[in-house]
Amino acid sequence: MTALTASVVALLLAVPAVTAQDYWSLERVGRELARDASGTVAAPGPDASGPQPFSLEDPLAQLSEVAAFLATLQVTSGNELGGMREGEALLDIVQTDNTTESILVWTRYRALTGDSSYDGNVAAAWGYVLNFPAYEEEGGGGPNSGYYRIYNCGWALLAEPAYRALTGDSSFLTYARDCAQYVVDKPLNLGTNTEINTMTTAWAAGALHDFAVDQADPAWLAESVALGNKARAKAEEMPALMRKEAWALSGGTILWGVLRSVFAEEPGGLAWAREFGPKTKQIDSVGTWRLAHTAWYMLGRHEAWEQGVEPEFLLTHRSIYDELIAADGDDDGGIPTTEPTDVDEDESWVTNYLALMGIDRVHPFLDVAVGDDVVSLLPGETWSLSFGLGNEGALADESALVVLQGGVVGLPLVDVTTPALVVMPPLGVATLDGLAFPLPAALPPGDYALAITAFGAGAASIDQATAVIAVP
Repeated sequence: MTALTASVVALLLAVPAVTAQDYWSLERVGRELARDASGTVAAPGPDASGPQPFSLEDPLAQLSEVAAFLATLQVTSGNELGGMREGEALLDIVQTDNTTESILVWTRYRALTGDSSYDGNVAAAWGYVLNFPAYEEEGGGGPNSGYYRIYNCGWALLAEPAYRALTGDSSFLTYARDCAQYVVDKPLNLGTNTEINTMTTAWAAGALHDFAVDQADPAWLAESVALGNKARAKAEEMPALMRKEAWALSGGTILWGVLRSVFAEEPGGLAWAREFGPKTKQIDSVGTWRLAHTAWYMLGRHEAWEQGVEPEFLLTHRSIYDELIAADGDDDGGIPTTEPTDVDEDESWVTNYLALMGIDRVHPFLDVAVGDDVVSLLPGETWSLSFGLGNEGALADESALVVLQGGVVGLPLVDVTTPALVVMPPLGVATLDGLAFPLPAALPPGDYALAITAFGAGAASIDQATAVIAVP
């Protein structure tokens, strides 16, 4: 995907139709803003377009279609060998972000299915990425307009660990580490190009957090939280950002990135998700690349669900997912960026969004979300716990066998000998609360974890979340 800077939804509507996502300079941003000085932002409230009927297609079958579709857009010869073309109608545009996303999709496909058919595609794609690294993409590295390189680096920070975990091949770890350092060294200025720079900073924060955890790097972890707090502060200063779209991103990107970075390390995520999650749209119903923007809203809602026990977040994620699945008008696995009726204009990058932000989060029928973040308790107090369960399958009831397991260094906190059985209808949710566990009066200081595991009927229907208390 090539680069673009847009400031407001109304600006996107004012721009003439484009054939690719070309990079916009700051000068062009100024010219386009001058066309429409109203700065109109969609008002909060229900979206005009409702969700599509729930899709009954097997998510893994859908992922198989996506993997095959992507293979049709990969360059097979020449200087750009292994790169991913922009789309069916944009065969001359080949980009690193499209390619890195596709590596992650093919990696997840093999991890979930055991099918190694696309290993050759992945190898070729890595070759392209090393020849055209994320931190050398167009747009430069300046703080005002260097978002595209940062965005590209974010995908490397997610794709490389997934590939390495699956294959044991660390050949591309140095490249990913270079991308991480680039993100740290090149922070964006949120006072200029506020929408796209805030969204990109949040995206980078979440991706850097996951990579820092993978690398056990405390400095990068701290940087990820700092970047997330920059985006968080801007969102709290300008809440309307949560409903905006800029370039290929949207307010859902901010929701995901802040929750994935700041509140992966600090308490308060559930409260922040409850306040800022509803401020995002469910669907971008107008404008160029609206399906891409919608995908980010989808991802943000799922991350909000992971922060707590709010069923609405899980159900809206599923509703948005079905809206995007319905956009595959010719059933070839690919979707276009804007109008589902453009069946001959499916594009690689937005199809990757569908796979990674939707399919990859729907395929496990069971989804567990813990109640709150780290809870601080004193010895002798009672740990009150709640958590949520979701059946993301659309076809059948899901009987979830829930097991609570806790303890650290031989000190058991929980001993549940009779697991709880919860039955949920298709696309149903359940909240389990009222669980109270008294802490020993002589409990030493430290963090204590409780693993919540749900086992369903299918082999893939297993999920786990962890609740943590801190004893001072």
